[in-house]
Amino acid sequence: APSLPDDVLESLRMLGTGAITKLFATYDARWWPTDRRPIRIVGSHELRQAVDMTELTGVPTLCWFATGDAARAIETMSEHEQCVLVDRISNECGLATWDA
Repeated sequence: APSLPDDVLESLRMLGTGAITKLFATYDARWWPTDRRPIRIVGSHELRQAVDMTELTGVPTLCWFATGDAARAIETMSEHEQCVLVDRISNECGLATWDA
């Protein structure tokens, strides 16, 4: 209080944001490097980054991020398709073979 002037509120509404989506994947065991946060996924146009959420969730969990057209496409995928995508990206970037 007081509220912002109408022209400022309209400007803020017009800014908008880009599309972003998050995929939370849980695992039986932590297999990714634990010494770096976030894990940047180089070369992937679908998933750009993963953040270790294990300490917050209590189970081995990565939160994968996608933006733009990739985010919109991922949001239309089935859960199975999303799991296949995460597995593929993990293998392509070498995370799946990391010796934790």
